[in-house]
Amino acid sequence: MPASGGWKSSGLISFLAASLVLGIPTSQVRAQALPEGDTGIAARYINDEGIADSPQVVFADNFESLTETNLSAENSAWDNAWGEIVVVKSAATVHAGAQAIQITHTDNNSIGAWRDFGDGGFDTLHVRYYMKYHADFPGCHHTGMSLLAAAPGLDQGSSTGVRPTGTNHYQVLLDNIAPFFDWGPPGNIAPGMTALYTYHMDQAGDYGDHFFPSGDSLPGGRDLFGDSFEPRTDFTLERDRWYSFELMMSANTVGQQNGRIAFWIDGKLSGDFPNLRLRDIETLKTNFVVLTTYSSQRHDNKVLWYDDVVVATEYIGPMVTDSPPTEDSGSSLNSDVGPGDTMVRDSHPTAHPSEDGGADSNLDSDAGGCACRVAGKREQALSWWLLGIFGLLRARRRRSP
Repeated sequence: MPASGGWKSSGLISFLAASLVLGIPTSQVRAQALPEGDTGIAARYINDEGIADSPQVVFADNFESLTETNLSAENSAWDNAWGEIVVVKSAATVHAGAQAIQITHTDNNSIGAWRDFGDGGFDTLHVRYYMKYHADFPGCHHTGMSLLAAAPGLDQGSSTGVRPTGTNHYQVLLDNIAPFFDWGPPGNIAPGMTALYTYHMDQAGDYGDHFFPSGDSLPGGRDLFGDSFEPRTDFTLERDRWYSFELMMSANTVGQQNGRIAFWIDGKLSGDFPNLRLRDIETLKTNFVVLTTYSSQRHDNKVLWYDDVVVATEYIGPMVTDSPPTEDSGSSLNSDVGPGDTMVRDSHPTAHPSEDGGADSNLDSDAGGCACRVAGKREQALSWWLLGIFGLLRARRRRSP
């Protein structure tokens, strides 16, 4: 099953039948759970070797083919690159293989690269990458990677600060809230609380919202994710260690509020946000993957490393170094392993950030997506099937002479 949680046609008919008979809104019908652990595409490719040949993979770069000292659009598989992206080779700065890339912020600027998939795009897309912060990394306005759906004429720069209308763009960045912003949560420490910076149709201002795993949003005071949302623990990652990050964005079916975004840390599902409105036209699909950092304040040691980027239409999972699982080994969900030694957030942000770090009302920053997370019990799933069949039988009996 793709990680988008797409519907099988027979299941969709039964669930819709149950919804119609029992008066349950289709936007609240629970969808299949997302996979975790070593159950994705990467499990079939030891050390990611040959992973670019997977039919579900649309882009991959482990930076091993770079022969110059800096990454650029001219010497790499990326369609655009800006700022100084340095190729590094020391063991301490490489996740796997012989090379990775390093970004260092000594000024207030943006550094990054993007891959443009053109006008076609994808209804559901994943990006998995490895990233590590310097041991004394102080935090940064934005770090990570993002997925962007942009109409013709828009890109990463021209869509920033533009409210999504359903026809122009939507986007999500797997980000951290820098601890030096006074609008952040109390007790926030470097590299900052992990959150999704999201442009969606119901956002509060011209700039995107921050979504936290617990279900808190910044700005708050809104019920964005519906009754099916499953809260998780808010956390801060460690510095000076590699993490596997994976981000998914799945577009809503046009006319329905069933978009979904989610992220994983080291194969553990760490945030899952259903019931989103991302678009009003079917042609607006994810067509950019962006490696992006942005610094709005000067601090020492703003250094981080990226390696082993994979983009696919299904769940990818962490790189594996052991033998792949056999077909009869069962599903090995990494459900008991958290994202490193995490720190739990004990309070919620109440203000909204501006570009300069102050409080303001604005903030910078192949099937339709499924809506909600499964409750996790087979008995509940069976009860829905039985209700659907019962509803169909009742409807047919009423029509009989």
